[in-house]
Amino acid sequence: SLQQFVDPLKLPEKELVIFPINDNEDFNAAGGGSHWSLLVYSRRRNIFEHYDSSAQCNAVYGSKLFENIKSFMGPPASSATLALHFTPQQRNGYDCGLFVLAIVKELCACEGNISGDDWEAVLKSRVTASTVGEMR
Repeated sequence: SLQQFVDPLKLPEKELVIFPINDNEDFNAAGGGSHWSLLVYSRRRNIFEHYDSSAQCNAVYGSKLFENIKSFMGPPASSATLALHFTPQQRNGYDCGLFVLAIVKELCACEGNISGDDWEAVLKSRVTASTVGEMR
């Protein structure tokens, strides 16, 4: 069934793929789950990166999605690795979705063409509790 879902997305043609992740384990319960994080695939760098604003509490879900989706991404993604990326941390129990949106906003602004220390500096300066609070 996953094949039917991902085929129309043409993932092997995409340079940057962004997957929001929710910890809901009951797929029949709309609005379930309590935490959002982000899995990003960069074809140029051939790496999946997991961003979690709450001390990697969604790491198991990021890892599960990575293992299940990488074979649908086309070459060379099947050999890609998963990195737990530096993520600014939320200071409350409710801004995780906004942190995901703020990180995606910066990824798109940089067009995925920044990495390493430069990307970490962008996150530290532009995705803060204050900037995320302003999004609310």
